Amino acid sequence: MTSCNADRADEISSPEISTPNSTTLAAKNDKLPNFLNDKGRAAMQLSKSKKKKLAFDLLSGRESVQNYTSGVCYEAVAFVRFLLGDSVPNSNQEIRNQYLYDISHSRAWNGTSDFNTGDVIIFSERRREGMEPVHTAIATGQGCEVRSVNGGLLGSGWRPTNIRTVLAGTNSSGEVRHDGTTITVRILNLRRPTIHDELL
Repeated sequence: MTSCNADRADEISSPEISTPNSTTLAAKNDKLPNFLNDKGRAAMQLSKSKKKKLAFDLLSGRESVQNYTSGVCYEAVAFVRFLLGDSVPNSNQEIRNQYLYDISHSRAWNGTSDFNTGDVIIFSERRREGMEPVHTAIATGQGCEVRSVNGGLLGSGWRPTNIRTVLAGTNSSGEVRHDGTTITVRILNLRRPTIHDELL
């Protein structure tokens, strides 16, 4: 299985939007992650309600995360979580740790239960040194459907992926054979976003 750290996501065409010029955005957003493009940085300036609406548009597929960032899997997931209300860490390394490597604050998926909207799903591969996180995705709130980038069958191109189907046979400890190796599926213990009916 290829780690999503290996490649950047391909950009896809973005609809025309009204955003400040790059110089203005840089001045206002010097603390924002550098994997966001101008449209992504502008989105971070939206009101709380508009951020949440955009997040649910992304989760539903009405918008693609690749219009806002060309980042790898954990960066794409982090952007949606920021829109849902997560605080923005101080560095890209902290973002990587929080949304990919921090499996100590996670629980095993039992192979059958639905994911909650906005859950961050971590996929780890068994290696000689132990389990190594290699991919992350975000749950859409539709059963075991997730969206992500750079993850092959586990989520690419921000297309919906049903993990219960792709990883049929996952045991109660979250382990399953996939692509010639043993992987585990874990759910990060993050704050659940508040869902309003009008945003669904």
